[in-house]
Amino acid sequence: IGSNFVFIPIWGIAGAAFASAFSKLVYVALTMFVIKFRLGIQPLSRAHFFIPLAGFMSYAVVFFFQPSWHWIFVLVAKSCVVTVVYLALLNLFRVIPDFRLFLKDF
Repeated sequence: IGSNFVFIPIWGIAGAAFASAFSKLVYVALTMFVIKFRLGIQPLSRAHFFIPLAGFMSYAVVFFFQPSWHWIFVLVAKSCVVTVVYLALLNLFRVIPDFRLFLKDF
């Protein structure tokens, strides 16, 4: 709530979004700290850091894809491209071990 008082007057609705994201980030960081140091469980592996990387890379591919079609077709095309690129990158980075088994059965 305190971050809302700081960021909403400065940035308006974007400040509200930033304050919410910041609050969620602090909550997740504290939860990870508790899981690691109080419970002794490693909550993340090295592969988990590739998930946001794959998201940013799939967004970058779609960011430069700007066709002059009707907006619904553009929305559907961009959604399909993001999904395919994201899943391909997760498969490439071997983030989800069972994903390859799923692809074999599919």
